[in-house]
Amino acid sequence: MPASLLSEGSLTLNNVPNLSDVDTMKVLLESLGCMVRHQKADKTLYLNQSDKCLFLADYEIVKKMRASILVLGPLLARFGQAVVALPGGCAIGARPVNLHLMALEALE
Repeated sequence: MPASLLSEGSLTLNNVPNLSDVDTMKVLLESLGCMVRHQKADKTLYLNQSDKCLFLADYEIVKKMRASILVLGPLLARFGQAVVALPGGCAIGARPVNLHLMALEALE
């Protein structure tokens, strides 16, 4: 789902499970300007990226899911800038995001 930020067009994902993380990522992508429609009955997700996408991920959404950090790379690649807060703690233990940050720094 976050990789859809790299595209300017429409994208269809099939066999998408009905999970709260999918719903949270849907809300995050919509806050960035993406149009998202999840047909839960047939497990299909339709995404349509706008060229007017925002590059600021709202902390109130980001703090709900560790995977929110995955919008950082695509936003940076497509728009040359991104503001994504570090996600909140994880109930299953330490899962640092330093590898994501180190990879992006290496691209400089």
